[in-house]
Amino acid sequence: MASASLLLLFNCLMGGIAFNIDENDIKIYDLDGKDYSGYQVLQYRSENEKWIIVSAPLGNNGAGKIYKCDHTNCTALPLQESNYTIKSIGLSLAAMSEEITACGAGMAWECDQNTHLNGICYQFNKTLEFRDKITPGYQECTKNQADLVFLFDGSESLTADDFNMTKEFIKEIMANLSKTSFQFAAVQFSEKARTVFNFKDAKNELKIKLDAESQMRILGNTYKGINYTLNNVLTPEAGARQGASQVLLIITDGLPNDIDENHVIKKTKDRKIIRFVVLVERKKDQRVYEGIRILASDTENIFHVNSFTQLTSLLEKLQNKIYDVEGTKNALSKKFTKEMSQSGFSSVYFEDSLVLGSVGSDDWRGSLTEIKISGSKYEEIKDSEMEENSYMGYSVAAGKKNNNEVYFSGAPRFRHKGQVVVFYKSNTNWTVKYRETGQQIGSYFGAALCALDIDSDDETDFLLVGAPLFHEPQKEGRMYVYSMSSELKLTLQINVSGTSQGRFAFSISSLKDLNGDRLQDVAVGAPLEDDQKGAVYIYLGDRLKGIQTQFFQRITAQKVSSKLQFFGLSVDGKMDQGDDGLIDIVVGSKGNVILLKSRPVLKVSANVTFSPPKISSDRFVCLTEMESISNIVNLTICFNVTESTENAAGGALPWMNVSYELNLDSTRQRSRAFLDHFDKSARKEQNYMKMELGIQCKTHLVYMPSCVRDTLSPISIKMNYSQARDEGTAVLDPESVTVALLEIPFQSNCQNATCISDLELTFNFTTPTLLVIDQDYFNLTVSLYNKGDDSFNTSLIFGYPPGLSFSKISIIKETRKTLTNCRGVDDMNDKTECSVSRPVYASKTMAVFQTMFRICNKYNWSDKMEMDITPYSDNGKSSNNTVTKGLQVQFGVDFAVKILDEDSVMYLNFTPNDKEGKDVIHVFEVKNLGSIPLPVNVTFCFASEAKHDFVTDIHPIISSQARCGTIEDSNTTQACKGPCKTAQCEISSLVRTSPVRFTLTATVKFSNPKKYQGELNFNEKRFDVKFVSKAKLSYNNQRYIQISSNSRSQENTIKFHEAEVICQAEMIIPPNKAFIVGVGAGGGFILLIAIVLILYKCGFFKRNKPSLEDTEQTYEDVQAMEGEKEGLDNFPVKEENGKVDTAPLICSAEDETARDDGNLQDISLDIPKNEEE
Repeated sequence: MASASLLLLFNCLMGGIAFNIDENDIKIYDLDGKDYSGYQVLQYRSENEKWIIVSAPLGNNGAGKIYKCDHTNCTALPLQESNYTIKSIGLSLAAMSEEITACGAGMAWECDQNTHLNGICYQFNKTLEFRDKITPGYQECTKNQADLVFLFDGSESLTADDFNMTKEFIKEIMANLSKTSFQFAAVQFSEKARTVFNFKDAKNELKIKLDAESQMRILGNTYKGINYTLNNVLTPEAGARQGASQVLLIITDGLPNDIDENHVIKKTKDRKIIRFVVLVERKKDQRVYEGIRILASDTENIFHVNSFTQLTSLLEKLQNKIYDVEGTKNALSKKFTKEMSQSGFSSVYFEDSLVLGSVGSDDWRGSLTEIKISGSKYEEIKDSEMEENSYMGYSVAAGKKNNNEVYFSGAPRFRHKGQVVVFYKSNTNWTVKYRETGQQIGSYFGAALCALDIDSDDETDFLLVGAPLFHEPQKEGRMYVYSMSSELKLTLQINVSGTSQGRFAFSISSLKDLNGDRLQDVAVGAPLEDDQKGAVYIYLGDRLKGIQTQFFQRITAQKVSSKLQFFGLSVDGKMDQGDDGLIDIVVGSKGNVILLKSRPVLKVSANVTFSPPKISSDRFVCLTEMESISNIVNLTICFNVTESTENAAGGALPWMNVSYELNLDSTRQRSRAFLDHFDKSARKEQNYMKMELGIQCKTHLVYMPSCVRDTLSPISIKMNYSQARDEGTAVLDPESVTVALLEIPFQSNCQNATCISDLELTFNFTTPTLLVIDQDYFNLTVSLYNKGDDSFNTSLIFGYPPGLSFSKISIIKETRKTLTNCRGVDDMNDKTECSVSRPVYASKTMAVFQTMFRICNKYNWSDKMEMDITPYSDNGKSSNNTVTKGLQVQFGVDFAVKILDEDSVMYLNFTPNDKEGKDVIHVFEVKNLGSIPLPVNVTFCFASEAKHDFVTDIHPIISSQARCGTIEDSNTTQACKGPCKTAQCEISSLVRTSPVRFTLTATVKFSNPKKYQGELNFNEKRFDVKFVSKAKLSYNNQRYIQISSNSRSQENTIKFHEAEVICQAEMIIPPNKAFIVGVGAGGGFILLIAIVLILYKCGFFKRNKPSLEDTEQTYEDVQAMEGEKEGLDNFPVKEENGKVDTAPLICSAEDETARDDGNLQDISLDIPKNEEE
């Protein structure tokens, strides 16, 4: 029994169309689009609850909102009010197992008539209750004047020398600041506190009072000392100035012995008092440092020495900080750095640290702020080489390399191209290890970052960098994938783009394994694609390149819901929201949050076996006329189905339907084998199988006739398989193989003991040149003759330029049935090997093949190309009989010239009264319909003479994309049928995307209008003249050949390369109105006289009018007269207003006579009537 084992990863290579993200079973949360809800989303597990956290940075009238969404709806998290103006909370979101931080970069507050813009972050505990708010990167308000209080320790832990050195330290500071706007006060604290001197004391008495101050030598109650200072020294009564910056310098040697029962730290914050701490600690203790940290306004305001003798070493550093408070501009001062820091513009948690981006620090150079969760220690991370207005901190990502922390920060405006900076923590210091700069100005390189741990080993392997404004034709946005070495060097692996314009890579998020290959996957948002509806791209992970080059699913907003807008603003996919063991993805859009579920992924391995392993030739006899059919081979297909993803235990078992088709002898026109005992045409059979976890098999019987003439070529079996669409609860792994090819060989014996074949090969091209047309085909014929013994494993090896790709080979002539099968050679794109009648190409066999190659026009073709073909046989002669031939290369182009009717003037009319000329405008367009640019010459011809007194004035040709010569006279009657003007124009390079327009203008004028004025004519007269313009294209027809969808012959190119337009100019001479009116009036008058004479002659004017008495008679007379008539009852009578109307039904003799005379009238009797009637 022979077998072929295949690892089948089904799904029909549906990458880029649909994968295992279900686009039908979705959940959409509706929020407020005006608040920009959905700007940031993330998944979070809070104890036993799973949440979707959503930001709305424009909610609460611009202050921002944070929502938590469960499986049904969303509710807003409470945010503590602040004394400052807060904007855009939720501009960034970050989460760790114990807390969530939502930051806004818009905490605005006034300082000395200036507005500071710092960041503020709200923190929530693991139950999503408000815990605290922090203001990282906060710049204390500094003004021109400053009041400085020295609060120094006089407790018993200090020796007398220590105490005296403290006083000397204070005196040195006052001396260095004596020429500034500072004024000084001093307070000693121990168990209690007392004033040494205040702001009202004279400057020359301060040192005297300080020298006279004795040490208290009791416990050190630091908080009571601060409270005393607030109530007794930093007051107007003690000389503190209104509007001056207030500074408190605490000098101590350890932790406070009391507690802050009066909330003095909060009071100093509320009063914006800047606090510095000088800690003299003989043995550094982290516990002491954390206890002291709260006494200072900022961690940068803490200064540490090991002994009091080292206090003088702090003078310069401390003075610089204090000078900054005053705001002077002398040599020791420096610029403000945090007034516009906007800390929290971006954020990320990594292990026990919260890292925030501060885009506005140091004149918009930007920085990072690291906040340790344990102890809340702040550390600012800067790049000394970062330039102003670079916006470093716009994006931030974190990872680990060599078991040390690594931070990545994007500066998208660095030198207008953008830059990514890699910070590495060695020991306790952060240093810049690498910088990567963008490629295109304005691309916003570094606007989005994602650190990718591809194999989840806690080591960052790749960095994904978004440049959402990167521009290329018909596309916008690009994502770069960099690998990171152990030396933290970034090396570009690939870059990918979306399918259209739409800010591709605006958001990037790593996803937990979707397809079960144990690699992280990636989601990329393009929120402006599809007319600002948006799309999300899914890329599968790759160990070598980070991600696979082609996306495997594109989820469009239109498919999800037609109401969505900006779908893909943010993406997160690190959690199973549905408790089915599968990763779900959350996508933010404007006003909506979408939960997308994933489906199980199944892996299928197929084992195909057949028996017997070879077909015996002895079973086939063609000597008898009787033909029988028998079962020759049994073919068994077994599928082993396993689940790649990790489905939740106890859930429904995944399944799917798979359709597979068997095709016997698929490479032959007529099959030698079939699957139905009674039907020789049954070479194909299609079957459906429901795939569930486990092994499922099916056996097929293969039949053959008793007479098979070709017993050399094996029986080929082709099996196509795919998943039936929309059937089942699972999908198949995307890296699919959809075709399995098997061969069942025949038994074969060599006719000679040595069995040496001798292959003779010739080949010819079917065309005199290689015509380069993209995706077109190039053919050649190959003749192979075996002069020796049977040849085993015969093949033809084709070598050709990379601009050709092998398409197929077919037989056009053969002396014996010949089959072929082709494949690439060792991943080389310029080699193809085609097997010929394997396993045996019989002796004295000759076959002629037609080989087809697909042409690529993007290859840099030279004027000539070469191709070689080598025949190969396992038992052939060792001599090399490679045949090489060359061919001239030509390029197929498709370009045409046409007239633009809508922009051209086709008709003009003139009257004898027209004194001014009119313009004939003809607009031609030359357009490249193909993909290869080429130089083109255009010849224009315009008739220069006209009949019927028309004259023309031809203007220069107008074209912004071509160079045109002057207009010249020409007598080429063939072109113009008379005298004409011609001009030549040159197009240096006609490209597909830039059609070239030419505007030909001529002024037409009627030269003799008086000739037709005053003519006596009844009817309108017209005569016209036609003005003809022609354009003709010419090019290098040795290098280029015109092609089209209808013809590739140069004989038919005239209809593409010539265009003609005709403008008809018509002279209209209207009828003479005065002449027509005069003739009409005279004729009418004569006609009227004739009519009057005729009427007069007829007596029309002599007729008498009858009187009323002649027609009247009484009602009684009528009754008497009617009584004499018979049939009186037959008359209908109608009486109305004293009158009777009668209508006789039978006429009398007199009536008949009257009717015969033509004078019959209706009988209508009025009352009264005369008998004369």
